[in-house]
Amino acid sequence: MGFFSAIFGSQEERNFRTCLKIYDKAKKARPGKDERDYLKIVLITKPPFDYQYDVILERILDDCDNSIEKLAELIYAFGNPKSPLGKDSWEARERNIKWNQNKFKERNQKFFSDFWGNQDNMSLP
Repeated sequence: MGFFSAIFGSQEERNFRTCLKIYDKAKKARPGKDERDYLKIVLITKPPFDYQYDVILERILDDCDNSIEKLAELIYAFGNPKSPLGKDSWEARERNIKWNQNKFKERNQKFFSDFWGNQDNMSLP
């Protein structure tokens, strides 16, 4: 275990804490939303998932069984650029930014607007 891992935890542990922090903040700020919306907030705020097609996001959300713990595991597995799965996700992100950047930005902005409603400048860590 490296120095930073000893102090701050492993990369996987830090990923889990960040996912849980985003999830808890969204749930506290907007109670009563669908569980899948809380999980989607977490997912699309974590690169490389911010520029993935809806079918990919939906499949990940299906696979996590409405569990933030499982979602954090999937985010780590598919978001770690050092793993084969993560490498593919990052390559897809770069390709999607190159060809459809505005489409994904608009999709994410619409989702955030719908989720947060009239709350202006609601930001997540």
